[in-house]
Formats: sequence, structure tokens, C-alpha cells
Amino acid sequence: MSENMINEIRSVPSNVSMIKQQANSRIPSLLVVSNGMGTGFDTETWQRYQINHFERLHEAEIVFVDCPHYLHDYEYEHIAMTIRHFIDAMD
Repeated sequence: MSENMINEIRSVPSNVSMIKQQANSRIPSLLVVSNGMGTGFDTETWQRYQINHFERLHEAEIVFVDCPHYLHDYEYEHIAMTIRHFIDAMD
């Protein structure tokens, strides 16, 4: 694990706190969440961070994908399809 990755992991709690203070719960939001592999957290802890933030938003959808953190490298087609469905559902 590189020093940059370690610093990113260490900043997660403060970043989540900042987002909680500034997030607008009326904006439709989609979060595609990895299994946490590569983050330094186990799957349950990693996904719980995401759930805790999103459960207070009114128009939010969470999609869990069973692949490492940089999921766009593994599941880009699935992510694109998920985004299209999310946008289409807003019409």
C-alpha cells in the first residue's frame, strides 16, 4: 500500500464528517459501492460507512458491487448501466 493510499484512508472519517455537514438531502444521489478490498477496511465496515451517510438522504440509491475499491477498473459496464437506469428512473 502506498503512502498516498494510506493518507487517503486516514482522511475518510474527516471527509465523511465534512460531507455530512454540507450534503443537500434533496439532490438525487447514486452511490456505487465496492466490497472495500484495497481500502484497508473489511467489507462490512466499508459498506457501513456508505450506508450511514446515505440513509439520511431522501432520494438516494446505493448499489453494492462485489469487486475491489477501484471498481471502475472492473465493472465499468455495470456502473454505466446502473447510472443510465438511475437517470431514466428520474424522468
